[in-house]
Amino acid sequence: MIEPPVREGVAALRLSPEKLATLIDAVTAEFLDQGYRRASIDRIAAAVRVSKATIYRQFGNKEDLLRYIVRRDIFDASCSAFEPIPATADAEAALMALAGQALARHLAPANIRMHRLLVEEAGLIPDLARLFYEGRVRRLGMALAMLLATQGLPRPGHAAMRAFYTLATFGVRFFTEGAMPSVALQQAYARESAALFLHGLRS
Repeated sequence: MIEPPVREGVAALRLSPEKLATLIDAVTAEFLDQGYRRASIDRIAAAVRVSKATIYRQFGNKEDLLRYIVRRDIFDASCSAFEPIPATADAEAALMALAGQALARHLAPANIRMHRLLVEEAGLIPDLARLFYEGRVRRLGMALAMLLATQGLPRPGHAAMRAFYTLATFGVRFFTEGAMPSVALQQAYARESAALFLHGLRS
């Protein structure tokens, strides 16, 4: 069970929900755009029109800010279910549809930038980097288990879930690429992923 993030600051003055949401969005954008070490609390404060002291009272220090936005991403992702696959689809078509959804989510600009941020700061927050990855494997794995059960196929173990996640998202392939694949190419990738997962390598 992935818990929602908790702010580390002890604030005597509470921000309105709207102001707090704006602040969290500004922090997230700054870290994703600049990276943790280049991120500026001054820029965040100016963008939201609050003082640096207010930010620190709400969240703690800069590392606490990073941990908060990563935990929020992990929690939000854990609550985001995949679209149901029609029961009339055969196993390969159903797996292709699920792999296509997984790849589309993986290629979302904010998701790619969050991956890059976590790779860059894996030494600082290794626990959250692992939870981020495992949370995505678990979320897709749950959808995979339901799909295979519908098809009358065996329940996948954790290794199979990780394998399907890696096949569907192509691991780190897209982290350094400037242009993302077209919709047609994504569909082709999803078809290949489904066939590999279901049938393995064939001569």
